[in-house]
Amino acid sequence: AADYITSEKVKAETSRSFDIGVEKTFTNLGLNIDVSYFNLKYFDTLEGDWEAPWQTLNYPGKVKSEGLELTSKWKTNDLLNFDLNYTYTSTYDGAEQDNPGNTYINAQMVRVPRHFLNLGTKYIFPNKNLNLTLQTKLSSKARDYGNANEPANGSFADVKLNSYMVNDLSLNYDLFDTYKVFFDVKNIFDKKYETALQYSQMDRSFTFGIKRKY
Repeated sequence: AADYITSEKVKAETSRSFDIGVEKTFTNLGLNIDVSYFNLKYFDTLEGDWEAPWQTLNYPGKVKSEGLELTSKWKTNDLLNFDLNYTYTSTYDGAEQDNPGNTYINAQMVRVPRHFLNLGTKYIFPNKNLNLTLQTKLSSKARDYGNANEPANGSFADVKLNSYMVNDLSLNYDLFDTYKVFFDVKNIFDKKYETALQYSQMDRSFTFGIKRKY
């Protein structure tokens, strides 16, 4: 196994990053597109030590993250428009992969899905006082750490978090140009999903309220 820095000599991790992108507006289509590439590398990464629980050490392997991000806004007309954000992320957790004492599903960083998409669809009713927004989130599978309960044998072996699609709905009404009445439904279809092992996200929920403009 590699010689890791002892807890008495823990130091701040460092990083190096760059990104480059291009933005284009198609005025006649009401469309704006922004595409960018990002690249990050972390050094002396701080990680929990498997052999000494609750102790944090600097690990020598490089942790890398790179990918593409697409952001777009499309106003089809005065009533309907879309906001789209898609991120492709490729990661390599060298701090863990360079430690041969453990078994991993893959070399990706934990809880970072390779694909993530967020789509907002907004419709403004002809009277202009009422609008409806549907927010859709889609995520691919992600790697996570196991624990004493998962897998069943308590081996702490890696697990996969399932992919998911979640929809939120928001209805807003402007009243007398002074008040905003809103009704929100989070997780419309009551999807059961996790972004971290055994930490379930909120079930379907409803919110109603009135805000005053000043």
